[in-house]
Amino acid sequence: MEACALERHHSGHRAGSRRPIRAASDLGRGLLRRVCRRTAGVGLLGRVQLFRVRVRVALRHRCRTRDPCVAACRTARRRVVVPQSALIVGSAPVPGEHAFYRALLEDRAFVIACDAAAEWCVALGRTPDIAVGDFDSAAPGAPERLAALGVDVRRFSAEKDESDLDLAVAVARSLGCDRVTFTAAYTGRIDHTLASVGSAGSAADLRARVEEPGYSALVLSDGGTSSAVLETTPGALVSVIALEPSTGVTLTGLRYPLDCADVPTLSSLGVSNVALGDRVRVSLASGTLLVIASRSADSILHD
Repeated sequence: MEACALERHHSGHRAGSRRPIRAASDLGRGLLRRVCRRTAGVGLLGRVQLFRVRVRVALRHRCRTRDPCVAACRTARRRVVVPQSALIVGSAPVPGEHAFYRALLEDRAFVIACDAAAEWCVALGRTPDIAVGDFDSAAPGAPERLAALGVDVRRFSAEKDESDLDLAVAVARSLGCDRVTFTAAYTGRIDHTLASVGSAGSAADLRARVEEPGYSALVLSDGGTSSAVLETTPGALVSVIALEPSTGVTLTGLRYPLDCADVPTLSSLGVSNVALGDRVRVSLASGTLLVIASRSADSILHD
């Protein structure tokens, strides 16, 4: 109301002025004259009804287009947040690491939670922006409770080809994200864990990263980011796993370097390498690599 009063003051109208009413009345009279001319062959009752309809439409149009307060409110309701990056939360957190996950959730502007992870995020103090999945592992009534909190709930049939994590990646793409980070998705059943690694690999074009207690990881690919520099500490463990046959793999700053090597899928060649100093570089010519650094490595920087 204050904004509307301020707008009228600046436009030269006094608060409480009857000018808007007179304007509507003038508009009504003008419409009535035009209606009478164009509908001479219509009965009086029909002309009056037609006049009323046209007045309502005209007044509605007038309010939508000329009142800056109404226009601002409508624009605010239509505004959609388009995130640059998204945190994708799975349903397999490391037990006993609530403090780590809580801090990670607080640090991220946009959160997509999978299935039961949505209410888990709420319990940690961060209501997710989107909840996605079939909700087969969530508590009964979870989608309804989440919707009541204002969460954008996207529910799918349990009979589907994609995992909930894959659905979350698809949602992130549809929103125009250019970066995704996965968390709470790499414990429990080995088949789920391997599939979750595959989900991260499929998001290489989104500069996919993984953040878990004890380690940080990123995906390198010829279809996305093909090189990275890690800021490490001497002795930090760094592993490089090929998610598909990879060529031209080069590792520098590690105890066991590689120079344009070919690395087969899931080969142990790059496992448990050791940082020699505070900087490690990894690059490839083709393929997809998962680069994993122990939490003692402070951060991973993309070139």
